[in-house]
Amino acid sequence: MFVVTGASSGIGRAVTVALAERDQSVLAVARDSTRLLELPTKYPLVTAIAADLLTAEGVRQVVDACAPHSSIAGIVHAAGTLIEPQAFGSIDTVVLLDEMRVHVMAPIELNQQLQALLSRIVFLDSYSSNDLRVGWAAYSIVKAAAQMAARSAAEELKHVQVIRAFPGAVRTPLVDAVLNSPADSPTRRTFRALQAKGKLYPPDEIGGWIAWLLLDTSDEELTARPTWQYGETF
Repeated sequence: MFVVTGASSGIGRAVTVALAERDQSVLAVARDSTRLLELPTKYPLVTAIAADLLTAEGVRQVVDACAPHSSIAGIVHAAGTLIEPQAFGSIDTVVLLDEMRVHVMAPIELNQQLQALLSRIVFLDSYSSNDLRVGWAAYSIVKAAAQMAARSAAEELKHVQVIRAFPGAVRTPLVDAVLNSPADSPTRRTFRALQAKGKLYPPDEIGGWIAWLLLDTSDEELTARPTWQYGETF
Protein backbone atom coordinates (compact mmCIF):
# COMPACT_ATOMS: atom_id res chain seq x y z
CA MET A 1 0.00 0.00 0.00
CA PHE A 2 1.02 3.59 -0.71
CA VAL A 3 -0.07 6.69 1.20
CA VAL A 4 -0.57 9.94 -0.71
CA THR A 5 -1.45 13.19 1.04
CA GLY A 6 -3.03 16.12 -0.75
CA ALA A 7 -4.80 13.56 -2.93
CA SER A 8 -7.87 15.60 -3.86
CA SER A 9 -6.11 17.84 -6.38
CA GLY A 10 -2.89 18.72 -8.16
CA ILE A 11 0.16 16.49 -7.91
CA GLY A 12 -1.29 14.43 -5.05
CA ARG A 13 -4.33 13.45 -7.07
CA ALA A 14 -2.20 12.75 -10.14
CA VAL A 15 0.11 10.45 -8.13
CA THR A 16 -2.89 8.62 -6.65
CA VAL A 17 -4.37 8.02 -10.09
CA ALA A 18 -1.02 6.98 -11.59
CA LEU A 19 -0.45 4.41 -8.83
CA ALA A 20 -4.01 3.06 -8.98
CA GLU A 21 -3.77 2.68 -12.76
CA ARG A 22 -0.71 0.50 -12.15
CA ASP A 23 -2.74 -1.77 -9.83
CA GLN A 24 -1.37 -0.36 -6.58
CA SER A 25 -3.43 0.09 -3.42
CA VAL A 26 -3.45 3.70 -2.24
CA LEU A 27 -4.61 5.39 0.94
CA ALA A 28 -5.59 8.82 -0.38
CA VAL A 29 -5.63 11.62 2.18
CA ALA A 30 -7.02 15.14 1.78
CA ARG A 31 -9.16 17.79 3.41
CA ASP A 32 -11.50 18.23 0.43
CA SER A 33 -13.79 15.26 0.97
CA THR A 34 -15.98 16.01 -2.07
CA ARG A 35 -13.23 15.61 -4.64
CA LEU A 36 -11.44 12.98 -2.56
CA LEU A 37 -14.43 10.64 -2.44
CA GLU A 38 -14.64 10.63 -6.24
CA LEU A 39 -11.44 8.61 -6.37
CA PRO A 40 -12.65 5.27 -4.93
CA THR A 41 -15.65 5.31 -7.28
CA LYS A 42 -13.29 5.39 -10.27
CA TYR A 43 -10.41 3.40 -8.78
CA PRO A 44 -11.40 0.48 -6.51
CA LEU A 45 -7.84 0.14 -5.16
CA VAL A 46 -8.05 3.62 -3.62
CA THR A 47 -9.21 4.09 -0.04
CA ALA A 48 -10.10 7.68 0.81
CA ILE A 49 -9.71 9.31 4.21
CA ALA A 50 -10.72 12.92 4.81
CA ALA A 51 -8.21 14.34 7.28
CA ASP A 52 -6.94 17.84 7.92
CA LEU A 53 -3.17 17.69 8.40
CA LEU A 54 -3.28 21.16 9.88
CA THR A 55 -4.44 19.43 13.08
CA ALA A 56 -2.99 16.76 15.35
CA GLU A 57 -6.29 14.90 14.97
CA GLY A 58 -5.82 14.76 11.21
CA VAL A 59 -2.35 13.25 11.57
CA ARG A 60 -3.73 10.71 14.05
CA GLN A 61 -6.48 9.72 11.58
CA VAL A 62 -3.87 8.89 8.95
CA VAL A 63 -1.74 6.91 11.40
CA ASP A 64 -4.80 4.97 12.60
CA ALA A 65 -5.78 4.16 9.01
CA CYS A 66 -2.30 2.72 8.42
CA ALA A 67 -2.31 0.63 11.62
CA PRO A 68 -3.86 -2.52 10.08
CA HIS A 69 -1.05 -2.73 7.53
CA SER A 70 2.21 -4.51 8.26
CA SER A 71 4.13 -2.37 5.77
CA ILE A 72 3.77 0.75 3.63
CA ALA A 73 5.52 0.70 0.27
CA GLY A 74 5.78 4.48 0.23
CA ILE A 75 4.35 7.78 1.35
CA VAL A 76 4.13 10.83 -0.89
CA HIS A 77 3.97 14.15 0.94
CA ALA A 78 1.93 16.20 -1.54
CA ALA A 79 -0.39 17.98 0.89
CA GLY A 80 -0.04 21.71 0.85
CA THR A 81 -1.74 25.04 1.12
CA LEU A 82 -2.06 27.74 -1.50
CA ILE A 83 0.78 29.92 -0.23
CA GLU A 84 -0.01 33.43 -1.40
CA PRO A 85 2.95 35.52 -2.54
CA GLN A 86 3.86 37.81 0.34
CA ALA A 87 6.82 40.14 0.66
CA PHE A 88 8.81 39.90 3.87
CA GLY A 89 7.39 43.10 5.30
CA SER A 90 3.79 41.95 4.89
CA ILE A 91 4.01 38.29 5.97
CA ASP A 92 1.01 37.22 8.04
CA THR A 93 2.77 35.10 10.67
CA VAL A 94 -0.46 33.44 11.81
CA VAL A 95 -1.05 32.17 8.28
CA LEU A 96 2.65 31.32 7.96
CA LEU A 97 2.41 29.06 11.01
CA ASP A 98 -0.48 27.14 9.44
CA GLU A 99 1.49 26.76 6.22
CA MET A 100 4.49 25.46 8.15
CA ARG A 101 2.21 23.03 9.94
CA VAL A 102 0.95 21.47 6.69
CA HIS A 103 4.14 21.62 4.59
CA VAL A 104 6.73 20.82 7.27
CA MET A 105 5.44 19.62 10.63
CA ALA A 106 2.76 17.19 9.45
CA PRO A 107 5.19 15.27 7.19
CA ILE A 108 7.69 15.09 10.07
CA GLU A 109 5.03 13.72 12.43
CA LEU A 110 3.76 11.18 9.88
CA ASN A 111 7.29 9.97 9.17
CA GLN A 112 8.03 9.65 12.88
CA GLN A 113 4.89 7.66 13.62
CA LEU A 114 4.98 5.47 10.50
CA GLN A 115 8.72 5.00 10.02
CA ALA A 116 8.70 1.39 11.24
CA LEU A 117 6.34 0.54 8.35
CA LEU A 118 7.80 2.71 5.59
CA SER A 119 9.98 1.64 2.68
CA ARG A 120 10.08 4.87 0.67
CA ILE A 121 9.30 8.54 1.35
CA VAL A 122 8.78 11.14 -1.37
CA PHE A 123 9.25 14.82 -0.58
CA LEU A 124 8.27 17.31 -3.27
CA ASP A 125 11.12 19.78 -3.29
CA SER A 126 11.21 23.27 -4.79
CA TYR A 127 13.93 25.51 -6.15
CA SER A 128 12.16 28.38 -4.39
CA SER A 129 13.79 27.06 -1.23
CA ASN A 130 17.13 28.30 -2.59
CA ASP A 131 16.22 31.07 -5.02
CA LEU A 132 14.20 33.88 -3.51
CA ARG A 133 11.65 35.52 -5.79
CA VAL A 134 11.06 39.16 -4.92
CA GLY A 135 7.72 39.45 -3.16
CA TRP A 136 7.53 35.70 -2.43
CA ALA A 137 9.33 35.62 0.92
CA ALA A 138 6.63 33.60 2.71
CA TYR A 139 6.66 30.93 -0.01
CA SER A 140 10.43 30.61 0.05
CA ILE A 141 10.56 30.43 3.85
CA VAL A 142 8.10 27.54 3.93
CA LYS A 143 9.81 25.71 1.07
CA ALA A 144 13.24 26.16 2.65
CA ALA A 145 12.02 24.60 5.89
CA ALA A 146 10.41 21.73 3.96
CA GLN A 147 13.64 21.13 2.07
CA MET A 148 15.68 20.96 5.25
CA ALA A 149 13.23 18.43 6.66
CA ALA A 150 13.69 16.32 3.52
CA ARG A 151 17.47 16.60 3.62
CA SER A 152 17.53 15.65 7.31
CA ALA A 153 15.32 12.64 6.67
CA ALA A 154 17.56 11.51 3.80
CA GLU A 155 20.66 11.76 5.97
CA GLU A 156 19.30 10.19 9.14
CA LEU A 157 16.63 7.63 8.15
CA LYS A 158 19.01 5.00 6.84
CA HIS A 159 16.42 2.20 6.80
CA VAL A 160 14.13 4.16 4.43
CA GLN A 161 14.69 5.34 0.85
CA VAL A 162 14.07 9.09 0.91
CA ILE A 163 13.33 10.58 -2.51
CA ARG A 164 13.70 14.33 -2.96
CA ALA A 165 11.77 15.02 -6.16
CA PHE A 166 11.98 18.36 -7.95
CA PRO A 167 8.97 18.51 -10.29
CA GLY A 168 9.93 21.91 -11.68
CA ALA A 169 7.21 24.40 -12.62
CA VAL A 170 3.79 22.76 -12.40
CA ARG A 171 0.56 24.30 -13.67
CA THR A 172 -1.06 24.96 -10.29
CA PRO A 173 -3.80 27.52 -9.47
CA LEU A 174 -1.10 29.80 -8.02
CA VAL A 175 0.91 29.64 -11.24
CA ASP A 176 -2.23 30.32 -13.29
CA ALA A 177 -2.95 33.37 -11.14
CA VAL A 178 0.54 34.73 -11.78
CA LEU A 179 0.33 34.03 -15.53
CA ASN A 180 -3.06 35.73 -15.82
CA SER A 181 -2.16 38.71 -13.66
CA PRO A 182 -2.33 42.06 -15.48
CA ALA A 183 0.66 43.24 -13.45
CA ASP A 184 4.07 42.46 -14.89
CA SER A 185 6.66 40.91 -12.57
CA PRO A 186 9.90 38.90 -12.81
CA THR A 187 8.00 35.78 -11.70
CA ARG A 188 5.33 36.24 -14.37
CA ARG A 189 8.02 36.63 -17.03
CA THR A 190 9.77 33.50 -15.75
CA PHE A 191 6.60 31.41 -15.89
CA ARG A 192 5.73 32.69 -19.35
CA ALA A 193 9.21 31.80 -20.60
CA LEU A 194 8.88 28.30 -19.14
CA GLN A 195 5.46 27.96 -20.74
CA ALA A 196 6.87 28.95 -24.12
CA LYS A 197 9.59 26.30 -23.78
CA GLY A 198 7.09 23.59 -22.80
CA LYS A 199 8.53 23.40 -19.28
CA LEU A 200 5.39 24.32 -17.38
CA TYR A 201 4.19 20.82 -16.67
CA PRO A 202 0.64 19.54 -16.08
CA PRO A 203 0.17 17.62 -12.81
CA ASP A 204 -0.59 14.36 -14.64
CA GLU A 205 2.93 14.25 -16.08
CA ILE A 206 4.45 14.72 -12.64
CA GLY A 207 2.14 12.08 -11.16
CA GLY A 208 3.36 9.53 -13.68
CA TRP A 209 6.97 10.44 -12.95
CA ILE A 210 6.56 10.01 -9.20
CA ALA A 211 4.86 6.65 -9.74
CA TRP A 212 7.89 5.67 -11.83
CA LEU A 213 10.24 6.70 -9.03
CA LEU A 214 8.28 4.59 -6.55
CA LEU A 215 7.69 1.51 -8.69
CA ASP A 216 10.44 1.31 -11.30
CA THR A 217 13.54 2.77 -9.66
CA SER A 218 15.84 0.44 -7.74
CA ASP A 219 17.20 1.06 -4.26
CA GLU A 220 20.68 1.30 -5.77
CA GLU A 221 19.59 4.04 -8.18
CA LEU A 222 17.85 5.97 -5.42
CA THR A 223 20.87 5.72 -3.14
CA ALA A 224 23.15 7.01 -5.88
CA ARG A 225 21.16 10.22 -6.46
CA PRO A 226 20.42 12.70 -3.66
CA THR A 227 17.81 14.50 -5.77
CA TRP A 228 15.63 13.77 -8.79
CA GLN A 229 14.49 16.37 -11.30
CA TYR A 230 11.68 15.89 -13.77
CA GLY A 231 12.84 16.33 -17.34
CA GLU A 232 16.30 14.99 -16.57
CA THR A 233 15.36 11.53 -15.31
CA PHE A 234 12.10 10.62 -17.07
